[in-house]
Amino acid sequence: MVQNDVSERIEAANKIEHMAFFDPLTDLPNRTLFNDRLSQIIAEAQRDKSHAAVMYIDLDGFKAANDSFGHNTGDQLLKDASSRMKLCIREQDSIARMGGDEFTILIPGLNPEQVIVNLPKVVDRILKQLNTPFDIFNNQVHISGSIGISIYPKDGHTAEELLINADHAMYHAKENGKNSFRFFQLEMNQAIEQQQKIESSLREAVRDKAFNLHYQPQVDCHSNNISIEALIRCNHPAIKHLSPAIFIPVAEQTGLIDEIGTWVIEQACADMAEFQRDGSKIKKIAINISPQQFRRQNIAQIIHKNIKQCNLSIGDLEVEITENVIIDDYQAALSILNELRLLGVTIAIDDFGTGYSSLTYLKQLPIDTLKIDKQFIEGLPHDKEGSHIVKAISGLAHGMNMQLLAEGVETEAQLTFVKDELNCDQIQGYYFSKPLSKQSLMASEFY
Repeated sequence: MVQNDVSERIEAANKIEHMAFFDPLTDLPNRTLFNDRLSQIIAEAQRDKSHAAVMYIDLDGFKAANDSFGHNTGDQLLKDASSRMKLCIREQDSIARMGGDEFTILIPGLNPEQVIVNLPKVVDRILKQLNTPFDIFNNQVHISGSIGISIYPKDGHTAEELLINADHAMYHAKENGKNSFRFFQLEMNQAIEQQQKIESSLREAVRDKAFNLHYQPQVDCHSNNISIEALIRCNHPAIKHLSPAIFIPVAEQTGLIDEIGTWVIEQACADMAEFQRDGSKIKKIAINISPQQFRRQNIAQIIHKNIKQCNLSIGDLEVEITENVIIDDYQAALSILNELRLLGVTIAIDDFGTGYSSLTYLKQLPIDTLKIDKQFIEGLPHDKEGSHIVKAISGLAHGMNMQLLAEGVETEAQLTFVKDELNCDQIQGYYFSKPLSKQSLMASEFY
């Protein structure tokens, strides 16, 4: 009896210890045990003058699979993915689940040649295993992996440094198209630090409403009517020298884009109302809506509220979205665009030709205008390949009874080409005007 009691206590203690160091779902080492093993390997590598690799792995597409097929499928997917990754490494290597759909692998005892030659082969095997469809509960599930790699001692001398740097490298792999790997480079840390500075400054700018709008004229080729595109600028000292192409993606990643985007809508509508009261000849104002803000699905309500508050009329406002908004979730995009159309808001596809629009989708959506991206305009009229592309876009737009706007027009030759060869309806670019502050616009010939 006593012996049974002792055995039960030992077994219970072993279970508690196991729970403290192993992931309950995959039975892989958890973050605590992995960090302990990594510290031990660092000490051994220091004595042996050897190298060790830390891989940080994120499962691309896991969240979508989990949402689509349910948590049971998601749990089994994590188990199966971990089993596949274990097949790709040696017995002396370690794999751990860090939480969610993130894993780490530790490969000790490497020499420089193995780091350069052998390690990428291991990573390729892992990527191929993850990229092979999983058959789970009669569902075929597709994911991939993004892998970041740091090397001891080049990329850090502590477990924390190596994990952080592998994590940074993993995010760069994800940003560069996923299903790939990246070795850590010092420049990645500098990029992360720069992004953190921008994020901190953006939060201050949002708090202080330290933004203003510039407006670039859009000239109608047939009537010479003037529309304008609202372009955001930031007045924060740390950001005001940066292009929106740099700080807007940070705003999107941090969720700040909702507040910023709402401010843009409010300010643009208020300015348009002022222009109308002042007797301006400006007929329409175009506002860019970021993909993240568009997907919130309350964008129509926000725009409707501001149209009513500012007493704007049907056709005064145009919303510009990118092709990727449509591709990401066609049904949701269609629903939102139809709501906007009911409000009398016209719709433009910005930077057309740079994304992956399905022509079938395009035909079914309530689109009024295609904007040819300036990268296709800058080589005209001498760029033969570019000429073929923009002529195809022109035929597509006019065949679907859409307006065609060329942006980035800077020279007389480009102007002639887009008017005569493409039969563009509207033109925007430095040939007519750079983006103007509100005060400069009101003092210009376009007002």
